[in-house]
Amino acid sequence: MTKKPASSLRTTRKRADALIRSGKLEQAHELYMAACKSHPADAGLWLSLAGLDRRLGRFREAEQRARHVLSTQPDNHSALVEYGAALQAQGRSDEAVVMYRKAIASNPDCSEAHYLLANACLEHGQADLAIEHYRKTIAIKPAHIEALNNLSAILTNRGEVQASMELLRLALKIQPNGYRMRINLARLHVHAGETDKAHKILKRVIHTHPDAAEAHSKYLLCTNYLPNPDPEMLYEEHRQWENRHTKKINHGTKYRNTTGTGRPLRIGYVSPDLRKHSVAYFMEPILTRHDKKRFNITCYADVENPDDTSRRLASLCENWNWTAKLSDEQLCEKIRGDRIDILVDLAGHTGNNRLMAFARKPAPVAASYLGYPNTTGLSAIDYRLTDSIADPPGIADKYYIEKLIRLDNGFLCYQPPGNAPDCARPSRLSRDGIVFGSFNNLA
Repeated sequence: MTKKPASSLRTTRKRADALIRSGKLEQAHELYMAACKSHPADAGLWLSLAGLDRRLGRFREAEQRARHVLSTQPDNHSALVEYGAALQAQGRSDEAVVMYRKAIASNPDCSEAHYLLANACLEHGQADLAIEHYRKTIAIKPAHIEALNNLSAILTNRGEVQASMELLRLALKIQPNGYRMRINLARLHVHAGETDKAHKILKRVIHTHPDAAEAHSKYLLCTNYLPNPDPEMLYEEHRQWENRHTKKINHGTKYRNTTGTGRPLRIGYVSPDLRKHSVAYFMEPILTRHDKKRFNITCYADVENPDDTSRRLASLCENWNWTAKLSDEQLCEKIRGDRIDILVDLAGHTGNNRLMAFARKPAPVAASYLGYPNTTGLSAIDYRLTDSIADPPGIADKYYIEKLIRLDNGFLCYQPPGNAPDCARPSRLSRDGIVFGSFNNLA
């Protein structure tokens, strides 16, 4: 006796779901492909296949599956959402927004349409609209972890620390070991000056997620700000990052750089902070004043949302690359292809760093500069540019894996924003009155 079609489909879905849970996406994809051929009118099968295509990075195929459903069911909100997600993954965000809005018009209670629309709004710099749709997502589906987390991140950036913490605590009740939520909660504790609490949270995260290089970097950054940290402990903690995360990386690289004199040195700067950020205030005068006859400058801007500062910095150097969407290996291939002689990291263990790329040694010489107050702990980075005040001779050297290059007149080259007000001269300050100073975070 043959099984009824409905029973057969249920079995197929269960098998596919089990394969997906175990990470066997290709096998699940094959099952759904076969099921779609047997049941070409089943919209749910086509949309499941589209979702798998997206997870496998086959965005055009996902788009085609969704369009196949929409050709017979133009108001199918799930198909509209899937179509929009495939478009957004291809960088066609404006078209995706149209699909999400159609899905919401078809079904106002479609939480995923509101969530993905919020993401698209955020990508377009429309934070208020993003907040509105994240809130709608949560109202429809209170346990939507990603919406809780993303809304918390926006509120954090707006300085609404307590409201952000409440959202993260809600998320952690739903998912107690949530990786991203714990990282963001630690960030909030740092904002509140509660470094000890942040450090404990991050220590737990790297214990439960030992392979998470990003979390480990955040832990190291936080460790710098503990009261009275032991320098030797800090050094050993930083060395552990390399030991834990880079053992499987192939360091053997053949460089295509030509040797000898007579050509400008090719210098590459890598940073996620070439935007309205404190790093930009120190890098702009350097990019402006580089000797173009002796040095050829390339910037690898890992900037997800470029702004006016990014575009101004881009005009100051010969070669500018937007690299936020590149994998570490793709970035290394780009750097090798550009035949960079000296590659400079401007981030250290701060957010969105590229230390996993630096571990692959994509240039003959690597240096750390500006963005991090300690050793990277990475043997692939040869030098650190600093000065005798930040890193006193005879004291600091043993706590760095990099060789310290101390600049004579200080390692910082600060340039205030163009719209900054003039500072009052000492002669204009009243001896009798109260003088106020400001030490704001200009970024």
